[in-house]
Amino acid sequence: MAAGAAVLTERLPPHRLIPAEQLHLTLAFIGDTRPKEVRGIKESVDRSCAGLRPFTLTAQRIITIPTPDDGGPPRLIAAATDAPPTLLEIQRRLAQRLTKPKKNGRRPRFLPHLTLARYQHGETSEAIDQPLTHPAQWQVTGCTLYASVLTAAGSVYNEVHRATLA
Repeated sequence: MAAGAAVLTERLPPHRLIPAEQLHLTLAFIGDTRPKEVRGIKESVDRSCAGLRPFTLTAQRIITIPTPDDGGPPRLIAAATDAPPTLLEIQRRLAQRLTKPKKNGRRPRFLPHLTLARYQHGETSEAIDQPLTHPAQWQVTGCTLYASVLTAAGSVYNEVHRATLA
């Protein structure tokens, strides 16, 4: 997979790789939050994970986002994962508790993925959608609430709270 990744990144426009320690799968984007709201958000994360067991997550494809179905030029490259029922249930619970519907009344479409690289401002590429020849798997044992801090080098994610799957 390393050789394949090198060939793929050579074809990309100028981009910034996401450091391995910053890789994550976003279940719900909350946005700006006041400090007094954090306690309730932590409780929502705990309740969203309550009664659910650990599960396996598998990265299956390399894609660009937005996808052709979403419209707009690609701005990042990601590893799309499968969508096990437990993942979908946690995401559904979090979205119901923490995200606001769009103006059309719908919540944003959930596309489970790990962002691997972001294109530099104004850069784009052709859409990519390739299966991984050696899918990667992880055992998911919990859900983490992160605070995102925007820096000149990109976003940095700091752990705020972790809920364990039982």
